[in-house]
Amino acid sequence: MKSTGTGELPVSVLYVDDEPALLEIGKLFLERIDDITVATANDANEAIRLIEDHHFDAIVSDYQMPGMDGIGFLKYLRESGNAIPFIIFTGKGREEVVIEALNNGADFYLQKGGDPRSQFAELSNMIQAAVSHKMAEKLAKETEKRLYDIIQFLPDPTFAIDVRGSVIAWNQAIEEMTGISACDMIGKGNYEYSIPFYGERRPILIDLVSISDEELLHSKYASITREGDILTAETSLPRPLGRYAVLAGKASPLYNEEGDVVGAIETIRDITEQRRFEEALLESEERYRLTLDAANDGIWDWDYRTGNAIFSDRWYTMLGCQLPPPEGSGLKCK
Repeated sequence: MKSTGTGELPVSVLYVDDEPALLEIGKLFLERIDDITVATANDANEAIRLIEDHHFDAIVSDYQMPGMDGIGFLKYLRESGNAIPFIIFTGKGREEVVIEALNNGADFYLQKGGDPRSQFAELSNMIQAAVSHKMAEKLAKETEKRLYDIIQFLPDPTFAIDVRGSVIAWNQAIEEMTGISACDMIGKGNYEYSIPFYGERRPILIDLVSISDEELLHSKYASITREGDILTAETSLPRPLGRYAVLAGKASPLYNEEGDVVGAIETIRDITEQRRFEEALLESEERYRLTLDAANDGIWDWDYRTGNAIFSDRWYTMLGCQLPPPEGSGLKCK
């Protein structure tokens, strides 16, 4: 078997027709015109047996054949789940045959007749186009599957939507956060994904990735920042018993290989405990400062690990300062 100049295998075609002479002519022209290998069958039943034992990239089939005709052959393949590119190549040019072929999943329809070289060149172009389209579809599905697997195993709750706003990914972590399974969420649109968080349908961070900075100012988030094409924001959500959860979100567009925006993705993290710890630390520092002030001693506390220092007001007045000097002043009070 010959190979292409790119190192790839040639396109493998099964050509089905009840005219042996036409099969030989077609095989000869197709293999000379393009990087194609051709296997032949005299009827649909023989073709089905060949398909069971061999791989083919595309099928070219006559319409009118004894026993099972070309449309019947096509229906058999599609009903069995075989999506192989299929081209009807026949002398029957009736409009109803064309419509029936395309409605049943044929990729192309070509009428026989005319100069063989031109006719088989056109058939070769159809074969290459159908195979390329099928390969592109397969690649897109594989890429989507890889994206799904990556999102699924991210530790943070993550989901993604397409350009229409329909959910295309809803990982296990966000299932656990919201109590809603991927089966119940994927495919849903109309801001369905906002209901577990806000109890209503409304735009959330993931919906804002493509709007202008000016429009962001009018969003419902108290604070929102953009770095490149990534948005970050925090929001507080009510919990039972009057408590609030603080969530941090990060959202960005999803791009295809051509650089076109095909959707958006958002990750969410519950930072409630982190914020509580920070508030408790600030409160503790304030109590410490008040204690120092009440002692009426010139006291300072330096954290050698961070370089941060706390000075009592008395420490400043002992240096002759009415107020703490500006940062970086060198403490020149007298």
